[in-house]
Amino acid sequence: MSTPVKHTGIAALTLLLAGPLLLLGETWIMGRAALQQALPISVLAAVFFATMLIEQYVLRYLRQTKGGKGVTGFYLLSKMLRLLLAIAMLLVYAIAIRTNIVLFAVNLFVCYIITVVLSSIFCVKGEQKGKTTIQ
Repeated sequence: MSTPVKHTGIAALTLLLAGPLLLLGETWIMGRAALQQALPISVLAAVFFATMLIEQYVLRYLRQTKGGKGVTGFYLLSKMLRLLLAIAMLLVYAIAIRTNIVLFAVNLFVCYIITVVLSSIFCVKGEQKGKTTIQ
């Protein structure tokens, strides 16, 4: 199995498991009101999965075509853009929906942390792999 397919599968599985676990935990704590978060959790997982996928393929492109130049800059830029996207999604939800903002913020935070941790791990592994093949 190729590395991008493996990373994509791990990311998809992690976000797929996080959604129901978040919903279950919120329902246990907040009751039936938390069920309104099912669609937002799905949307968050899809958006963060898409950003991870784009980041992964751009990083792979930079490693293959540019010899790794620009990887660090793009990595830092993607982290900043992901944070700005999360803030924008929270603001849009707070203005448009106005209910259960704390639950949405918790879901957003969990999805954000999952994608940051996974993309960091994938990036470090890619750098280690690149250094061993270059030397």
